[in-house]
Amino acid sequence: MKRPDMAIIVGLALVTALAFVAFWGGPSLAGIVGSPHDLRSYGVPTPATNQVCVYCHTPHNANTDPRLTPSYLWNRNVRAADYPVYDATYTNPLPQNTPHTLMCMSCHDGTTTAIGQMLNPPDDYNGSQNTIYVTGDENLGTDLRNDHPIDLVYLNSSEGGPLPATDYNSSSAITAAGIRLFTFGANTNVQTCASCHEPHAKYNYPDFLRITPNNSQICTTCHNM
Repeated sequence: MKRPDMAIIVGLALVTALAFVAFWGGPSLAGIVGSPHDLRSYGVPTPATNQVCVYCHTPHNANTDPRLTPSYLWNRNVRAADYPVYDATYTNPLPQNTPHTLMCMSCHDGTTTAIGQMLNPPDDYNGSQNTIYVTGDENLGTDLRNDHPIDLVYLNSSEGGPLPATDYNSSSAITAAGIRLFTFGANTNVQTCASCHEPHAKYNYPDFLRITPNNSQICTTCHNM
């Protein structure tokens, strides 16, 4: 039997390896697993569960708070009171927090829910994170007036909105560049936490950003500077 050419074997091995990296993305592109939102080991020496998605989502018995529309099958309680957010001349917030704010802040306010306080924990959850809350820079507190504006309608004056076109790019321009705007009921073009951050680490940028922070592009995509 004729032995296969070694160059062919090496070539096939290389193609296989590259295909694996392309599919899985390698360690830096692995998505939620291994990212800061992989909470299985947050604050504990060993993983509290083998499950990843369950820290935020559940297929059954999700949060039914009417403010969470859509609910994204949220697996945590959310704060009863709204969070005060940045309010200025051109960035008037909506009357109440969006579902995104309530969901993100259910962990990031450092008080509403501990890491392990899931509404529907998995069977293998060991309870070790029941009293562990988000700390450090990730703890934004309960007053968001000193944080970037959220929960507002993003439309510049050329689109009939409150934001001066001399200072803000159009909603169509920023969404084309990768910023997300959302619809909640009658409110469209709503800017939320998830406008700039993609919580599932789909993009290879720090802090779950949707757009590179290099050269302040995450800022200048919206701000006409």
